[in-house]
Amino acid sequence: MQNKKIKYQLFEQKYLKSIIECINQCKGQSGAYDKDLGIYEEVTEDNCIFKLYPESCNTTIIAVDESKGDFVCGICPGIQLLNYMQDLRQECFENIVNERNLLDLQLLEPLIELNKYNKESLMIMNFGVRQGYENLKIGSNLIYLFSLNAKRLGYYLAAGLVYNPKSAHVFYKQNYQLFGQLDLIQQNLSEEIKQKVKSKYMFLMINLVQKSISDSKTQPTVQQSRL
Repeated sequence: MQNKKIKYQLFEQKYLKSIIECINQCKGQSGAYDKDLGIYEEVTEDNCIFKLYPESCNTTIIAVDESKGDFVCGICPGIQLLNYMQDLRQECFENIVNERNLLDLQLLEPLIELNKYNKESLMIMNFGVRQGYENLKIGSNLIYLFSLNAKRLGYYLAAGLVYNPKSAHVFYKQNYQLFGQLDLIQQNLSEEIKQKVKSKYMFLMINLVQKSISDSKTQPTVQQSRL
């Protein structure tokens, strides 16, 4: 691990193939929400947020292992709250996917009121770090840089839905606060989901980036890409 050279930057088209591979790998790793539920929704170039919501290209931070060329080893995608909710409301032929989406929408309800009075909230979607890169603080750096970029773009807050307790700790270390939670066992869910979930709670973590994020020179930096 000592030989890895990690570069952080905004989304760039030349990394798209590796970005999609990174997202799919992270969604299938142990402890991931979809992995525990037995859901596999493959992200492709045609259905990724970068094609459906092009503004996400300006709000996504990636980590590139330059020792492996264009290998994306971590990602923190950004999507505007209203677009995220639109995505979650799409009906799927798999009931378990629809149940998952309804849970996410329920947890997002407290943000709707905030979104009426402030500039659009920016959501983290499909955040993850590839297996083998967990101990390099990549996740923490990605979230910090994501929040800093959200502030630069004028967003009022950044937020993420968190299932894995380890991920929740990473968010907390980057000034994200608990804004809502769901006890999954107490929800009116199918027995299929209740039997599969390994974490009891889902968390809504938010960061009021305009107030809490400083442009500290001691933090990792993000390179501007040609979008």
